[in-house]
This record gives sequence, structure tokens and C-alpha cells, in this order.
Amino acid sequence: MDNLNIQMPDDDIQIKNDLCYQTSSSIHISMSLRNSIIPILLLTLLITCCKRAAPTVANEPAQTEIKPNGIPQKFRGQWVNLKYIESLKRTKSPSKSQDVAYLSFVTIDKNMVSSVWNFHEGTSDSLRLISDHEIESPTKARYTLITPEKLLSTTDKGIDTLFRFDMNEKNELSNRAINEFVFKGNYTDGKKDVEFTADGKINGLDTFDSYAALQDYYDAGLNIDKLILYKGNKETEYTWDFKGDKLVIYAIECKKFDKTDHRCVVIKRGKKAFTLTRK
Repeated sequence: MDNLNIQMPDDDIQIKNDLCYQTSSSIHISMSLRNSIIPILLLTLLITCCKRAAPTVANEPAQTEIKPNGIPQKFRGQWVNLKYIESLKRTKSPSKSQDVAYLSFVTIDKNMVSSVWNFHEGTSDSLRLISDHEIESPTKARYTLITPEKLLSTTDKGIDTLFRFDMNEKNELSNRAINEFVFKGNYTDGKKDVEFTADGKINGLDTFDSYAALQDYYDAGLNIDKLILYKGNKETEYTWDFKGDKLVIYAIECKKFDKTDHRCVVIKRGKKAFTLTRK
């Protein structure tokens, strides 16, 4: 039997080729789509997992936020530099003690801190609570409560220990620290008892009923300690010196007078006015 040589029509061959091409193209497209979709699906899955894993943060107040009632009461009041207090006790002289510490004292209320530098200049700043025992100003001045009576002040001027002088921040310190650590006490003039109180009263002297010692000596005519004694609205300027247990009060005399400014620019100790012996 002779071999059969079957010839397929050209149209059939073309159809077959077209089918093969379409099938191949479909397979190629499917593979391409699969290769591009898989990374997208993986990325979507990763993002979803990350979102699910993220913790929910509650809208709580920041740790540094001041409570509605302000800075806690334990920080408030008048705080005096311990170096100044120690110098007053040792020298009995505010003029000699003025420069022992640049920061003289601070007053802290529920929102603010007022600082006095060398008893001559003052600044004020807001406060925030940063922990149970620390407060801070925007200028990074920090106040750390060491004990109920001691406060550590850290500023760009240095580190100072402050002593609580008054728990009431509304009271003005004025010269009460001098009264407390220099003059307060019971004396005698040899005939009767005399008392100098911490709030500036004098009991037992017929000629005077109150007193005030200067705390700022950064001016002309203030080269020695100055004490003002009052009788009602009348005032008289004196200076003083402690000799052991004796408080000796002297009159003040002008040593140098400025005719241009019409004032005394240098003063000196004059005659002894009276002597009181501490009991």
C-alpha cells in the first residue's frame, strides 16, 4: 500500500497556528498577571498586619501638663538662698551678704516663679510640672524639692539650695529675712526690755515703734548697712554693728555730697545713738 500523503488545507493550518498563538499569549498574560499581582497582595497583607498590630493610644494628658489647680502647694511660697541666710547669720550685715549668691530668692505660686537676683533685679516665668518633685520653666530653670523645707534650683547661673522662708506665696519677702536672722529677739537697754519682731515691730522703745533694714546696696550712698527706724510716719536713718551680744546703733553722717545730683554719695558711721544687749 502506497504511503498516503495528506495535504491539509492552508486555511486549517493558519487556524491552528492562530490557536497556538492565542493559547501561548493567554498563558503568557496569565503568568504576567500572576507575577505582578502576588507582590501587590503581599504588600497589602503586610500593611494590614501592621495596622492591626499598632496599639491604640489614649488621649491622656502629658506628664508635663499642669493640673487645673496649678503647681502643687508643696512647691509654693518664698524660698531664700541658703548661702545668703548663712552669711546674714555670720556677718549680721546685708550689705556684705548681698553678693554671696547671684540668686537671692524665688517666689513660687500656682503658675509662676518670680526670681530676684542680687536683691537688685527680678524676672518672672511660667512653670510646668515635670514630676512629683520637680517643676521647670521654659528657660529650663528647674526646681527640685529635696525636703519640705529645701529646694534645689538649677539655672544657667548655677545650682543653689533654697530654704523655705514662708509657705504663703502672697506675702512679700521684702526685708523679712534680715529681720529674722539679724535683728529678731529680746534685748535690754539697761532699764527696760526691748523687742525686735520678725515682722518689723519694735516694742519697748518710746522713740520708735518699727524698723526696716535695707537689702539692696547697689547705689551711691549705700556703702554701709542702713537701718531705718520709724515713729509713726517719721523715719530716721541709722547704721549698726553687732559686738558680741550687743547691738550698737549709730547715726549716719554724709562723707561725700554730690552737688550736681544733690545727694550724699558716700556715708559714714556717726555718733553712737544707743546700745541694746541681747538677752
